[in-house]
Amino acid sequence: MKPHSRAPEQDDLLRPQLVDMIDARHELVKLAALIDWEFFEREWAQFFPSHWGRPATSPRLIAGLMYLQHAFNLSDEAVVARWVENPYYQHFTGETFFQHGPPIDPSSMSRWRKRIGEEGVEWLLTKTIEAARSSGAVTDKSLKRVSVDTTVMEKNIAHPTDARLYERARRQLVALAAEAGLTLRQNYNRLAPRLARQVGRYAHARQFKRMRKALKKLKGYTGRVLRDIRRQLDDIPAGALRERVLDMLVVGAAVDVFPEEPKNAGDAFDSELRHLPNVILTPHIGGSTEEAQQDIGLFVSAKLRDYVDYGTTSLSVNVPSLILDRPREGGHRIAHLHRNVPGVLAGVNQALSKVGVNVESQVLGTWGDIGYVATDVDAPVPAEAVAELEAMDPTIRVRVLEATASR
Repeated sequence: MKPHSRAPEQDDLLRPQLVDMIDARHELVKLAALIDWEFFEREWAQFFPSHWGRPATSPRLIAGLMYLQHAFNLSDEAVVARWVENPYYQHFTGETFFQHGPPIDPSSMSRWRKRIGEEGVEWLLTKTIEAARSSGAVTDKSLKRVSVDTTVMEKNIAHPTDARLYERARRQLVALAAEAGLTLRQNYNRLAPRLARQVGRYAHARQFKRMRKALKKLKGYTGRVLRDIRRQLDDIPAGALRERVLDMLVVGAAVDVFPEEPKNAGDAFDSELRHLPNVILTPHIGGSTEEAQQDIGLFVSAKLRDYVDYGTTSLSVNVPSLILDRPREGGHRIAHLHRNVPGVLAGVNQALSKVGVNVESQVLGTWGDIGYVATDVDAPVPAEAVAELEAMDPTIRVRVLEATASR
């Protein structure tokens, strides 16, 4: 039900009032006198339409605690705990005498935030600005332009764990199947979300054996839905919806963490995912903090882009490291990865000379048993020249790169 208005408290000979204990020049005392607290008492009462039950907590108390929480960057528990110890906090929230116990349970703060919503928060901001204007701290001219700094805002980031990714993929597949009118044998809408939450609980409790078992089961749920849709592809008519289904089913993978990883530098890395198409395997490059993840993501994506677009292998750990500039506009580059044996460079040049392609520049690097040569030419490379390069016995892979616009 609606909060009751506070009745004026009488003087107590045995207890001094807070105004007699605190410094009237304190910033919180001055601010408390500037804010229109009756506005919150009046406007927030409408959030409690019922006339039955226990009266709500005083809006003056809640508004004051929210101000203190924001001003001093405190949690719900911390602001309530400091309120018990700080007479200025108690005076700011409307108390007359010093209180020795917490005014509310900290959980009440979150319930009040949900009840007042965005509109209530805007009222808090409005009354703050009005108090600043009435005190002369803010002028109308200074409000014409507002600068907002969000660099220190805490972010609620849900990191893409395996369980979340499996569950998200399953939900998307089920929704796509429903849109296409497919009847699935089972969609796991009840079992999968529950199992995904259980995986997180196992990880938090460091019960990794159970976690891996549950994760394998969750992966199986997603795989069954995927295979069920594949079996019914012929029932989907040609069109945009079928293309969306195919885009969902025919995907690649990027894997960073593996069940068994090399312990030391130089140890062999074996995985059943090697040599699969559309799969990128990275050697555990994930960072331990949000900033590290962002920096590593930008660094690695730039290196992958440079390799795909320009053939650069800078800082590579398994092929010769070549730092290459962008091919000139209209130019063409042949990236030839081969076994490090004599005569490869001559064979590359001979194959190009047969079709009349002139070499503009050439960079060769070798490392152990592997060689890598990047050749810039002045004309498109004919298919017969590419075929001859691929047919060379030492060849591992040949790529022809076209000059692209700078990114």
